[in-house]
Amino acid sequence: MFPDPSSKWWDRKVETLKPTEREQIILKKVKWLLKWCSDNSIFYHRFYESAGLDISSIQTLEKFAEKVPPLTKSIVRLEQMQYPPFGRILCSTDYEFVMASSGTTGRPTYVPFSQKELQSVAEAHSQIMWSFGIRPGMGILIAAMFTLYAGAWGVFLGARNMSLKIYPAGAGSPGATVNAVGAAKDLKPEILYGTPSFIRYFFEKAQELGYDPSKDFNFKIVFGSGEPGLSLPAVKRKIKKIAGEGVKVIDTGSMVEAMPWMTNAECEYENGMHLWQDFVYTEIVDRNDFTRKQFGEEGVLTYTSLVRTTYPLVRYFSGDISFWTDEMCECERTYPRLPRGIYGRSDDMIIVKGVKTFPSIIQQSVERVPAYNGEFRIVLGETAGKEYLKIIVEVTEEVWNRLSDKLYRESVEAEFRKALRDSIGLTAVVELAKPGSLERALHKAKRIVDERIITTELAKMEGGRSE
Repeated sequence: MFPDPSSKWWDRKVETLKPTEREQIILKKVKWLLKWCSDNSIFYHRFYESAGLDISSIQTLEKFAEKVPPLTKSIVRLEQMQYPPFGRILCSTDYEFVMASSGTTGRPTYVPFSQKELQSVAEAHSQIMWSFGIRPGMGILIAAMFTLYAGAWGVFLGARNMSLKIYPAGAGSPGATVNAVGAAKDLKPEILYGTPSFIRYFFEKAQELGYDPSKDFNFKIVFGSGEPGLSLPAVKRKIKKIAGEGVKVIDTGSMVEAMPWMTNAECEYENGMHLWQDFVYTEIVDRNDFTRKQFGEEGVLTYTSLVRTTYPLVRYFSGDISFWTDEMCECERTYPRLPRGIYGRSDDMIIVKGVKTFPSIIQQSVERVPAYNGEFRIVLGETAGKEYLKIIVEVTEEVWNRLSDKLYRESVEAEFRKALRDSIGLTAVVELAKPGSLERALHKAKRIVDERIITTELAKMEGGRSE
């Protein structure tokens, strides 16, 4: 049933296929999917008709990128609001399971799955988990919410298909973190899964309870999804320092709309996310005109799941920002890669004083400072008509106890300011915070506070709605 455990590939032929040969296979699937959607969905039939799309004219992937209009989150949300619960996108009523986006940027998007699709997700996730070192018989602690959120369920499906020992610790409920730490000590699983924010909190809580994760736990692989973070070298180093230098820290994940979501994933070499195009055909496009970007360029990830027919989303414009490359990885897989992972979203981009940046870029900056204690907040403010950027950053206990020395405090603040200036080109106001004073995320981190006048006025106009 499974490959030889010593093999680094699940299916070497498929994973190392020449890209031109893989593209021909993808093209056949895409052409079939376009016809299926047009024939079985009122929405797609009218959507393509209004765009003047002749499906028979799509004979290359270049034409697919050029002619097929992308779907945006706002289009899908509007469909679901006007024609609840799923909109007219639904191509089949043969569904048995419903997941949803986490709703961190507004109203959740509901996505139904058939039994056959759930099995396809399980098989895809097993193959991808194999690529970063997971093998049958290992134990996995799933420290994520078992709700409509797709992350935990996606891991569960892959783990069960792979005959792993599953410990569903959960997250977000009272006592869940302490229980998860206890399970890690008692059950000794080799794998930990959670959101990057929760993984950091998990290890922090473990140390607070008196454990040494590198000795008291048995983790060999830590992987996460749901938000940027685990591709950052500084974050990897900090987790390895706590969990053990030999632990692999793996970044994975796209979104429930692109399920199977694990098709963006680092392999055992930890040098960028592979895009497993066999399951989800992924493009990077311009955020304004949706034209496809060349390798080496930055843009927005756009997904077409090739294993879903119940609720297929074709060219789904994710909002996730990255750049891609076709340079070969040490693992010899021939998929495109995201060398820096996903490092931002088009809807969480920060623009201050005309400079564009993302929370993950700021995180990467503060992570480089030894005084940093693992949590920060971004405050966008305005005084006398001028914008400013303030970073509230937790410092370690050792540093905090020395801040009564004015010169020492100023030197720490200057170190953070320099790290930020070198990274984003702006001088920020730095406020040092007591260790543990900033709330930890039990799911995904929310770190931006926008106090600028225009933001306040817009919120008033919208009745305080954030959607």
